[in-house]
Amino acid sequence: MKPKRSNDGSGLRILGAGFGLTIVLLFGSAYLAILEVSKGATRIMGIAQEQQIVDRLIDDIQEQEAGLSTLFYSIARSDMPEDRERLLTQIASAEDKIQRTFSVAMGRRNAKEWQPVQDAVGRFTTELRKAVQSPGRSIQASDSLFEAHERLVRELTTLFSSNYQAAVDATATENRRQNDRWRFVLLLLILAGLISIACAVKSIQNTSRVLERARWQARELSRLSGHVLESQDTVVRRLSRELHDEFGQILTAIEANLAAIPPGGFEQQSRIEDCMLLVKDAMSNVRELAQLLRPSILDDFGLKAGLEWLADSFRQRTGIDVDLRIEYEDRLPEELETHLFRITQEALTNAGRHSQATRVQVRMRENQGRLELSIADDGHGLKSRGGRQGFGMMGMRERMRAADGELHIRSAPNGLTIVAEVPLAEVRRKQEDPNPVGG
Repeated sequence: MKPKRSNDGSGLRILGAGFGLTIVLLFGSAYLAILEVSKGATRIMGIAQEQQIVDRLIDDIQEQEAGLSTLFYSIARSDMPEDRERLLTQIASAEDKIQRTFSVAMGRRNAKEWQPVQDAVGRFTTELRKAVQSPGRSIQASDSLFEAHERLVRELTTLFSSNYQAAVDATATENRRQNDRWRFVLLLLILAGLISIACAVKSIQNTSRVLERARWQARELSRLSGHVLESQDTVVRRLSRELHDEFGQILTAIEANLAAIPPGGFEQQSRIEDCMLLVKDAMSNVRELAQLLRPSILDDFGLKAGLEWLADSFRQRTGIDVDLRIEYEDRLPEELETHLFRITQEALTNAGRHSQATRVQVRMRENQGRLELSIADDGHGLKSRGGRQGFGMMGMRERMRAADGELHIRSAPNGLTIVAEVPLAEVRRKQEDPNPVGG
């Protein structure tokens, strides 16, 4: 069955787009990850620096507030010395330092949170001045001074709490932002992974289709090669029969007619005898050619007798010694016998033509459930032909492929060995059922 064709160009474009999108997503994810790490570190550093500045300002305010509170508690206990000018100087110095701190704090982003503290400090210092400057023998703390002090402490506590909460909120916001960005990066990576998996599945499917098509083409080519070989053997067999039967009979008739001509003059008789010699030579050549094309002994007596005839004729023609050992004498299917005979014939021809061999060993035997035919010579191997395997070797492989067998070629400097192997189980199955259904 012919495999389903696919649009290779469209499939390649889809795969190219998929892999391109995957690369873009991967690079985008990496860029966002690096950018987020860089920006996140910068933002966290900024939050830390901002928190350090605010903490330092709060420490300065608390330090000055502690000095003012010391004055307040002394006034509240009525053990304050009467040096009013010195006290006013201390209050003014503390107030000046606090105002410088406030001038820095009011330039920050959370200036509104410092405003109530600044108002509370101003009221508290005003009440302290009033208490110090009040007429009388001793300095006394009024209710408004207590109220101003309580308000200052309350506002400082609120500032500290709000500053701490702002730092916590900024850190939490930054963490949420980073988590959102990392989730987005993870989503891009997952998407890239899914696209990669889809492209990989598509690639596997396309590769499977290509391999299936290649296997189908190989099967079709093998079938075609087998059909060509079978047709070739059929034509050769018919040509051999025609040469032997038809043309041979014609030559025999010509010889008989020449022999029936009554004797004439010396010149006529000489011509007749010359014609008869030519006819006999032609008949001999026709018989030899018919045997080379398709030896009748192969059809009549089987592969063993055919190989023996082939070895004898090769030995007589080339003078190369042939050691023939046949250890399997059962008849084989006609097609398989033809393939093995032609492989042996081609191997002997190559040995006599290319390898400069002096001895060839041909052996056929059963080996571990397989019929094994080996032809080994002591020549120069494939090196004598530049290491190339010609059309003869290709024909041997095609014959073994058509017979569901295998051909192994082992070349060495001291010779070439060709081994043809066919599973005997398949041979026996074909003998039992030579025409299987659907074959």
